[in-house]
Amino acid sequence: LVDLFVGWRSSELTWDVNVFVKNALDEDEITTQDGSDGYDQEFSGGSYNETRILQERTFGMMARYNF
Repeated sequence: LVDLFVGWRSSELTWDVNVFVKNALDEDEITTQDGSDGYDQEFSGGSYNETRILQERTFGMMARYNF
């Protein structure tokens, strides 16, 4: 997993701008894979499965100005 972050700030500290990329390589990696998750499969009449993958590539920018 690669996250990138770059920021600029004024010398007077009145403003700053930040740019970021999360999951820069856009990996589709499974982070969690769970079976029954503690549920009684006999009682519920089936099974419960859970799979989580990384969030897809996300870009963003934040800007702030101090008065």
